[in-house]
Amino acid sequence: MLLVDTREVNSKIFSLLDAQGIPYEKKQLLVGDFVDEEKGVCIERKTVFDFVYSMQTNHLQIQLTNMGSNFPYCYLIISGSKPLKEEERILNEEFGTKMFDELFWSPYTRHFKADHILGMLASVAVRYNVKILQVPNDNQLVTLVKKIIEKTGDGKSVDVQQVVKLGKTDTYLGILCQFNRISLERAYSIKEQYPTIGNLITALTTKEFKVKGIGPTTIQHLEEVLCV
Repeated sequence: MLLVDTREVNSKIFSLLDAQGIPYEKKQLLVGDFVDEEKGVCIERKTVFDFVYSMQTNHLQIQLTNMGSNFPYCYLIISGSKPLKEEERILNEEFGTKMFDELFWSPYTRHFKADHILGMLASVAVRYNVKILQVPNDNQLVTLVKKIIEKTGDGKSVDVQQVVKLGKTDTYLGILCQFNRISLERAYSIKEQYPTIGNLITALTTKEFKVKGIGPTTIQHLEEVLCV
């Protein structure tokens, strides 16, 4: 069940959740705007303005620290902004910023430039256990939240450290995992059917390659990479 913060999420987003048939429960959350406790997912949503302002006041840094301390999968989604409200206009004048309806950054003023935004993004990416994502509107925000929840724990995640370690002990599996669309699970399936890379190349060359779960697009990619 997706938990949605009642204090931060506006009514339009609740309507979009309903429209997409996403089951949720309204709740005052201590951390994040969208949380799936069972899967350990925490998502914080910020508009461009919210991102800039909360970084300047150090509020976002505290939020991100709390997210990383309580959840294994943390995301910061920055969404495009709507036209300015009066209170946002006043704050803009105070902090020397300018808002854009679309999700992009440009030099704001002589007091606040694009480099400041890039520095903020770099700080979040490097210093916190959170992935940064961007969407242009609330509709895509809700769709992205849905997809994040669906894909978390679907068995298709790649454990990079495991792949690197595996490559040192099993070169064949390590090579297979470098191919696009070949997960660790698929690599094991290929090796089970074709124990050596020579067997694999022969099967691809003779058009006899057949492994459950691997379709024509992936086969074509293997053929192109291995030049067969």
